[in-house]
Amino acid sequence: METIKRTTRRNPIFTWTCNLMLVPCAFSGWTCSCVEETLEIDFKDADLVFAGTVLHRCEPEGNGEVLTTDLIEVEFKLDKSWKGETGDNMTVSTEQTSASCGYPFKFGDRYVVFASAIKTQSEENGETREYWYSGLCASNEKLDYSSEVEALLEEL
Repeated sequence: METIKRTTRRNPIFTWTCNLMLVPCAFSGWTCSCVEETLEIDFKDADLVFAGTVLHRCEPEGNGEVLTTDLIEVEFKLDKSWKGETGDNMTVSTEQTSASCGYPFKFGDRYVVFASAIKTQSEENGETREYWYSGLCASNEKLDYSSEVEALLEEL
């Protein structure tokens, strides 16, 4: 009896289309997901709203490994405040990556920042830590000096 080998040739377009449809499913659990809010709601919910320029970004110390529990501290030189008590400089924490909902504040750029007061307690030693937090889901925005966001905030 003779064995017949059958070779099938897959359509490459079909194969790529199927693979591309699966990609979002594979990563959907690892990305930031935000509920879109209005500027007014974010303003009401925030404890601190200001405009400032990034002076410094303090990355967590480590061996180069990105841990989801490690936050970046971003220091701002403030030039305007709409809500909350501020000083000349403020430090706001955010996640390391946008996939973890961290906002990509860049050195030297000017932003409007919506931050919340966070209070955590260490399970190890009971130590309490208080800090300002902001992320990708807040209405943060890189500003230029003719920004519509600033004009809208003046009306609130």
